[in-house]
Amino acid sequence: MVTMIAEDKRQFQPPKRVRHIRLLDSKGRNGVTDIRPSKRRNIGDGSRLVMPRPGLQARPANIGLPLYRSGRAGSCGGKRMVLFSCSGNILERRIRPQYIKPTMNHFDEAAAGWDKNTDHVKRARAVAREIKKSIPLSKKWSALEFGSGTGLLSFMLNSRVKHITLIDNSMEMIKTARQKILQTKTKNISTLKLDLMSAEHHAAYDFIYALMSLHHIDDIPKILGIFFSLLAPGGYVCVADLIQEDGSFHSQVSDFKGHHGFIPEQLKEQFAAAGFTGITYTTVYTVKRTSGTAHKNYPLFLLTAKKP
Repeated sequence: MVTMIAEDKRQFQPPKRVRHIRLLDSKGRNGVTDIRPSKRRNIGDGSRLVMPRPGLQARPANIGLPLYRSGRAGSCGGKRMVLFSCSGNILERRIRPQYIKPTMNHFDEAAAGWDKNTDHVKRARAVAREIKKSIPLSKKWSALEFGSGTGLLSFMLNSRVKHITLIDNSMEMIKTARQKILQTKTKNISTLKLDLMSAEHHAAYDFIYALMSLHHIDDIPKILGIFFSLLAPGGYVCVADLIQEDGSFHSQVSDFKGHHGFIPEQLKEQFAAAGFTGITYTTVYTVKRTSGTAHKNYPLFLLTAKKP
């Protein structure tokens, strides 16, 4: 039995001397693949290969084990693929990082330079200022920032609450936020890489807020219901986002699939339908962009509400 981790489920003929392979699938569970003698073969360097069986999507990340390679990459169907090997209990040569290319979305790619954008900083500062005016923040509160990115807004609010949890589904954004926490020695901010729309999160918060993240959510009633369930009675929610625009705001993002902003009055009705009360909104910031000789303004609103 050879225990390995693979990242590709394309078929590959296994080598000699390997009769069984234990794989970790995408959920960290074990699966066993039997290899028929007629399909065993060497690849020339004595490596023991690992490829998942159909239905197993093994992954290289977040398993808690180091990744190694057999010394070379093989090919299947003309495409490059990584071969992992094991000699006894000794894993051999570390895998080259370029062989692992995780899927990167727009926010993963933008994470490293996010805080260098002065407009990102200015709008976070404007929203933080309005939140402090509108909400009776307390040092006893536990807060959640949804779609937190690098935590720009939270680092402007953390001195006013007990603890803040940053939740984002972009791993690179979370990594950047963690680096900031370490560099600034911030004690009351933690991070959680999570898609709140598809994964359960059991916690109770006194305050939930989001900056420019709601328009990326397709099912608004569902996320508002999640906010409501996570808030303690008497808790507050604040959402800062775009007032409905013509679709040009995300013109440079090829895979954008969200909303082109919101009509605040309509969003207010959705918050009320979710059970929130005391719903108010105001314009807090205007994003100004120039393209050639054209100038565009994109106003942002801040909506606040309370759970009874």
